[in-house]
Amino acid sequence: MDPDFLTNATDWFLANMVWLIPAIVVFFVVITILSSRRQARLRRAQERRQWEATFGADLAADLARAAAEQSERVERTDDAGRPDRPE
Repeated sequence: MDPDFLTNATDWFLANMVWLIPAIVVFFVVITILSSRRQARLRRAQERRQWEATFGADLAADLARAAAEQSERVERTDDAGRPDRPE
């Protein structure tokens, strides 16, 4: 390896250190910010799916309960729509 190469590389690094190091820092900061935003978006989506699943299960249970109550009311009426027994 040419000894002038190392000298030239060192000189280049020292001359460009003023912008090179801040550029590297900015690069990693931007990557970190984008990654954290993505993680937050994924976390919100997961929470939304979990809420929808819970809400959907609650809604299904409410609908089943309402259907059971309705069928119970239907069983307590005669063909003319009058209750079989007074309530």
